[in-house]
Amino acid sequence: ILAKDGHVILLADAAGQPAGYLWYEIQHKHTDNLFIHERRAIFVHHLYVAPTWSRMGLGRRFVTALKSALKTHGCRNIELDTLSQNAAAIEFYRALGFRETVTKFSLP
Repeated sequence: ILAKDGHVILLADAAGQPAGYLWYEIQHKHTDNLFIHERRAIFVHHLYVAPTWSRMGLGRRFVTALKSALKTHGCRNIELDTLSQNAAAIEFYRALGFRETVTKFSLP
């Protein structure tokens, strides 16, 4: 992961102990738009906060870092996915202004 171009990992520690991490990737996506043939987006692979540090603002700080990365990397948006059963993550992302854009289906 660390050696791949376009991948970024941020580690958070508190009092010398691991508190969480954020792994994201700068993606180049081709579009069917006649005027915009390619767009850059940030895709979040993992955002994890250790239970001890949950609800202490670390997740929000990671999202703030993502918003700064938008400008730094010339990206238009931040994309991520989470399991539909992960109510806490869905509530967290919605509270920060994320909105659902795709619904995926799977067959067991």
